[in-house]
Amino acid sequence: MAELDWAGLAAYLRQMNLVSILCRFVLAAVCGSVIGFERGKKRHAAGLRTHIVVCIGAMSAMLVNQYIITYFNPNSDPAR
Repeated sequence: MAELDWAGLAAYLRQMNLVSILCRFVLAAVCGSVIGFERGKKRHAAGLRTHIVVCIGAMSAMLVNQYIITYFNPNSDPAR
C-alpha cells in the first residue's frame, strides 16, 4: 500500500484549481455550520444558515483576492 504524500497534497491544494476551490467551499460550510449550530442551540439570533452564508462569503472574498494576486500582480494587493 502506498503512503500518502502529505507535502504533495498540501502543495496541490494551495494552487488555484477546481479541487482546491471545492475543498475550500466545503471547509467554509463545515466551519460555519459548527459555529451556527452551537449558536442555534443556545437560541441566539444568528443561527446555522446565517453563519454558513457568512463563512462562504468570507471565503469567496479571500479566494478572489488570492486569484487577483496570483494572476495579475504578485507584488501588491490590488483588492484593498
